[in-house]
Amino acid sequence: MIANVLRERKNGNYATYIHNRYINYSNICILSCQFCAFAAKKRDAHAFEYKIDEIISAVREALTLGITEVHMVGGLHPTLKKEWYLDL
Repeated sequence: MIANVLRERKNGNYATYIHNRYINYSNICILSCQFCAFAAKKRDAHAFEYKIDEIISAVREALTLGITEVHMVGGLHPTLKKEWYLDL
């Protein structure tokens, strides 16, 4: 209760939210982390990898919806090089 009173004195009684777009550019990963239910090997039927132009289209669409932050996530991809990420 005391912590809440101090928080309200400092920040007021309001909340803010981030409007973001969560984009998984690929689920292909060379690791096999036991906690991960997302990763796939390149040969797996459910494996995917978006092209840069597809990602850019998704970001542009998100901008029209008022998104102000893009969160990019992917596995430890076996063939994507540093240049791919820089181009993105």
